Amino acid sequence: WGVKTPVDGIELEYRELGKEWSKAPNPIYFKDAQNYRGSILNLKEDTVYETRLRAGGNTLAEGRFQTWSSKIRIAKTVVLDPKTVKYPIVIKDQGTPDGWIRYTMPKGSVLGGKDVMTSIIRIQKAKYVVLDDLVVEGGGGRVGEVEMENPVYVANSKGVRIRNCEFYGFGHKAHDVYTDAGRGRPYPIEVPQDSKNPGLTANWDAAIMVFPHTEELTIERCYIHDPYGRANSWYYSHPAGPQAIMLYRPAHSTVIRYNDFIGSDRHRFNDAVESVGNFDADGGINRDADVYGNYMIYCNDDNIELDGGHQNVRCYWNHFEGALCGVSIQ
Repeated sequence: WGVKTPVDGIELEYRELGKEWSKAPNPIYFKDAQNYRGSILNLKEDTVYETRLRAGGNTLAEGRFQTWSSKIRIAKTVVLDPKTVKYPIVIKDQGTPDGWIRYTMPKGSVLGGKDVMTSIIRIQKAKYVVLDDLVVEGGGGRVGEVEMENPVYVANSKGVRIRNCEFYGFGHKAHDVYTDAGRGRPYPIEVPQDSKNPGLTANWDAAIMVFPHTEELTIERCYIHDPYGRANSWYYSHPAGPQAIMLYRPAHSTVIRYNDFIGSDRHRFNDAVESVGNFDADGGINRDADVYGNYMIYCNDDNIELDGGHQNVRCYWNHFEGALCGVSIQ
């Protein structure tokens, strides 16, 4: 709701359709955008709510919305056979809110492999797609300055859910450079000289890479652990190395919940969840996001970076352990 000047005594109220009104925390006025912002918390899923802004007994604005459901209707299931697929698996399906396209695999099998360095799955310009019950080994490594190779790469897509998946052994096959010279260099971890990109820093090796123009993304109940590489200590310079998730300016509406992001004491993450754009308005997880119920451990920098100009981002009910910083909020 846009307004040029703040309104005295403004209140935000909400209710389930047809029930009694409840009061949410008072919204905050933002002069730069000339609007009010706030959150309504602890809502039921798949439920219609009414909301209104009031001041002095008058209703200034009102609306209606429906929360997401964890139960979605599957229109088609694609079973990936590790014996026949070619990597990367490119997904551009156009599902609908009432008919999602589900990708899964035979029980007991594994996609990828320790020698696979390309992306395993690339989701591009897709809509309403689910990755479900996948086990992925390997994949990943940086190629050039823009194009990325990650076990799962998501860009320019809407309505993507990654659930009940396991990722391990991913990232560049790099070597550590343990020298004080690292203090004067970007990072002290390099790709081997016989690589196509000799001397390139091994960084952004995320199991799941989320690129711009991605909206309505859910990552839930995934186990991401034991990357191939490892992050350097702050003793040499800012850590670089593997992440469970990399957030590169998704558009809006991101949910990360009930996941376990577990490095190891020897193969530690840089961050469990890293973001891009620490000082940019659209940096990090950007806007309209929920991060809850996750366990993140073994990081040389942060458990999670909530950096950038976030708007309506909630991070709660998580367990963060074994990092230099639990939550970064640059």
